[in-house]
Amino acid sequence: MIIKKIHRVVFFILLGVISVFGEVQSAESSQAGSLAKNAERQNQKPALRAVTPEDFQNLERLWETSLSPDGQWLAYTITRSEASGVSSDRDARLNLQRTEVWVVSTAGGSASKIAGGDSGVMGFWRMAWSPDSQRLALCSATPEGYVGLWLWEKSSGKLHKLVESTVAYTGILQWISEKQILVTIAPAGKRWPQVAGFSNAIERAKSAWAKGLAGREASVSVLDSGSPLVQPQQPEQDKLLLIDVQSGAQRTVLAANNCSTSMAVSANYLACLSQMDTSQIPKDVDFGARPLPPLGLKVVTLDGRSLAGTEQAKDIVPFSLRWSQDGSQLALMGRSRMAADAQIEIFIYRPESQTLIPMNTRGVPLVADYTNRRSPKMIWTTSNELLVYGQPEPLSRIRSDWWIISEKEQPRNLTSGMKVAPSALLPERDGQSLLGIAQGKLWRLHVDGSTPQDLSGGMAAMFTSIFWPSITARQFDGKTQETTGILLSSERTRLPSEGGEDRNALPGEKGAELNLLAFDLTSGKFTRLEPPGTGVTFRGFSPKSDTVVYTSDDRTGTHLWLTRSSAAKVRLVHETNTFVHEIAEPQWKKIQYRSLDGAELTGWVLLPFGYQEGKRYPLVARVYMGNEYGSAPPEFEGINETIGDHQGILLAAHGYAVLFPSMPRLPRGVANDSYMELTKGVLPAVDKVIDVGIADPHRLGVLGESYGGFSTYGLITQTKRFQAAVAMAGPSNWISLWGQFDGATRYDVAPQSGASLQSFSEAGQGALGAAPWRDVERYIRNSPIFYADRVETPVLIIQGDMDYVPIQQGEEFFMAMYRQGKRARFLRYWTSGHVPGGANEVDMWKQIYAWFDEFLMKPEKTEGSKQ
Repeated sequence: MIIKKIHRVVFFILLGVISVFGEVQSAESSQAGSLAKNAERQNQKPALRAVTPEDFQNLERLWETSLSPDGQWLAYTITRSEASGVSSDRDARLNLQRTEVWVVSTAGGSASKIAGGDSGVMGFWRMAWSPDSQRLALCSATPEGYVGLWLWEKSSGKLHKLVESTVAYTGILQWISEKQILVTIAPAGKRWPQVAGFSNAIERAKSAWAKGLAGREASVSVLDSGSPLVQPQQPEQDKLLLIDVQSGAQRTVLAANNCSTSMAVSANYLACLSQMDTSQIPKDVDFGARPLPPLGLKVVTLDGRSLAGTEQAKDIVPFSLRWSQDGSQLALMGRSRMAADAQIEIFIYRPESQTLIPMNTRGVPLVADYTNRRSPKMIWTTSNELLVYGQPEPLSRIRSDWWIISEKEQPRNLTSGMKVAPSALLPERDGQSLLGIAQGKLWRLHVDGSTPQDLSGGMAAMFTSIFWPSITARQFDGKTQETTGILLSSERTRLPSEGGEDRNALPGEKGAELNLLAFDLTSGKFTRLEPPGTGVTFRGFSPKSDTVVYTSDDRTGTHLWLTRSSAAKVRLVHETNTFVHEIAEPQWKKIQYRSLDGAELTGWVLLPFGYQEGKRYPLVARVYMGNEYGSAPPEFEGINETIGDHQGILLAAHGYAVLFPSMPRLPRGVANDSYMELTKGVLPAVDKVIDVGIADPHRLGVLGESYGGFSTYGLITQTKRFQAAVAMAGPSNWISLWGQFDGATRYDVAPQSGASLQSFSEAGQGALGAAPWRDVERYIRNSPIFYADRVETPVLIIQGDMDYVPIQQGEEFFMAMYRQGKRARFLRYWTSGHVPGGANEVDMWKQIYAWFDEFLMKPEKTEGSKQ
């Protein structure tokens, strides 16, 4: 439950280490000295220690990077460690109040901190360069949960405030000219849990309790259904504010409900999706993982004048707004009526005439993916023709193709002559041709329908994506390709997938080893790029300054690198987390096995610290239904990882072998019985690890978090193979989960408005397909609570009272064990969310170690077999 660009470059890398623990030094330092220092570190082999929970709390995170449009400056953010203070809860998203912004010239010199780290404990993030590269807009975050807007002027080097504390955490932040910026403003006093953690919810609860205890005024909260909400419970509207950064003038362009959901800006108009009715969920429409309430369209001029004619489009798909390149037309995807049988359509809105026109999409398979896992793909040509990627429903045998559609003419299939159509296209400079990858080759498609050209030129590499420029970003802004080159990727490893969905690497994403090749569109020449070392992550490229940005997080620390194609050297701009060189890295072993129904699967075993060949170890299966593994080990299990929960590596550090089994499931959106599939990928994997001599068959444990917590509950109700279990933050009863509130929003004005747990149950990971009264048998047969009498495995249950998977789910399963006198323990962490942080996290790991040690850290048996 659950973060991109490139171009052509040719360079020869000299690796250097220039600074330690956040000290930023000039790249002009002696390369020879740096090489010697790095070689010395690599050659030293002191005894390495096992990682601890405290080590992860000491890590700093190099987060965002942003090159200025002219390529002359790089801005980046550093989030200081959890141990540095401020927020102790990991659910305070990335602990933004501990985040600093730094800038450095790509031409040379030292980096400078421009925001953050002051005595007021205000952090800064979310950077946006002005088009002329003279200004950098920043959002600020306070521990109280307020978000503000600031501006850094490159000429003066000064930072000043634009908006005090009412900026929306997820709203728009977009420059529309060199002097004007558009920003979403939240209702006055809005405090964001993503910034402040759960302090807001706690304060609201305390306020309500204080009223009730005093007895002088009612502490009631009234929630209505079946009629419009009345004040004061109707949520206040967001506003879009246009700011002139030179004069300071501000004006409201638009007011709407939750207008940050999806937005598109042209030269003269602004289009926004906003909630149609915050009081109701359409009773005759399935969730389909859609946002609730449904979204409608609003269009305004930049001076704030509202345009008419948008009412026909209802239940619009988020992220589907596309302005034509001349700004005269807006394409969007939605329905013309609110009904279960209403078909998805594509509409064109023309602001000049204020009319909304449905397009002819007969024969084009359209899927409304409301979660942005498969965003609608629509591209305008320079001649105002609209290309649409027809995506069939999951498991459909209908192929995907690109179509040109119009109001009256039959859709024209642009890729029917190809064996496989590219899944994404990048418009070229002329606007009449597009580039895409299909069957491992680079293709040029022509809008006039002429034969697609294979541009691969006999290259042996199997291309997987156009890595730079970002195709996703181009689809949103509608611009054609302006450069004369692109960067292609060829993956050497596969990232883990969920529910059968492929995991393609994106710029800035760690975990996949990539071959990168630059392709010159004029000469047709390919050039292989070599990064500054193995395991580095590409973060950005500017053709104007010929600057490439890389980062790395490995056992030597965290690094930020700059290089140019014309220079035979690399600059180390920032280095931190160098203490990790003292810690032993995880050792992985890949296993191949067959599931219970005969499918070929891959799993991974994280070997225990100090592993000795031939010795059997206690094994913990780390389970998560839907995860499937390939040639790459599981993500977020390194010693220098600031993302993830590090469960595998922390268990391995304590002497356990840790199994990551593949657990296939149907794609999201397809109703299924996941409970019935749980054992198929897990038990044969356990047998395999026993067969290869790693695991002791008498010392087996299982652990899972979130949907993995559900997986753990489900497994121990179906098998007696495990001697101990840990279930963290997982659903145990889909019927009760369906009707509960998120712990963090329980005291909000309208906690029902998002219906998040209902959507999660029906169309999200729960995949139950309908409300409980429509298919109660499916809810029952997929709920572990109804099989609690079969449990013989001692289970440790862990949950925070502010978890969005309500703590009542853990309470129910614990009481089922308590009622039967079966061994269980329930850890309830107050003020913690989905993942406890700070002191709660340290205590949690002490408890997990003690629980598994009690049942699994017994002497290895010399005889015996699988149970």
